[in-house]
Amino acid sequence: MLKHIRVKNNLCIINWTPNEVCELLTYNAIKAEQLIQENKTSTRKLIRDLYLLACQASLKNPSIKSKEARVLRTYAKTIKETSEYYDNLFDLGEMTR
Repeated sequence: MLKHIRVKNNLCIINWTPNEVCELLTYNAIKAEQLIQENKTSTRKLIRDLYLLACQASLKNPSIKSKEARVLRTYAKTIKETSEYYDNLFDLGEMTR
């Protein structure tokens, strides 16, 4: 399945498999911060999709695919933590009158 993903503000089309995604992330040395999408909904969907891809990698062949699953889970967790940090950092709260 082909999927569109925004990386470093560029749209990338990738075959959405554990192997392909891990290669893209590690070979190109993409940081998790660079995968934060333009809105919260897209970022949450990406996090969910990365976790599901990690599960898929674990189920296919646990002994061989555990490295891919670990990489994907780490990216998903880091994207989640970073996007929450940015949300808290730039959340100015309600203006009081």
